[in-house]
Amino acid sequence: MSNQKKTFEENYNELLEIIEVLQDEDKSLDESIENFKKGIELHQLCKSKLDEAQNTVIKIIGNSNEN
Repeated sequence: MSNQKKTFEENYNELLEIIEVLQDEDKSLDESIENFKKGIELHQLCKSKLDEAQNTVIKIIGNSNEN
């Protein structure tokens, strides 16, 4: 399943799992780099979703203040 199709919560939980894996000193450098790349991708997806949610809330508040 593409990360774009997952929910915010699924992506966030996967990011937390990757953080735990990155803290494991027994992982190879190559494995760590791949996990780091995946973590950056997930971070960007989560940040984008949070930004969208924030913009939606701002619009809703703006519309309610106009009425």
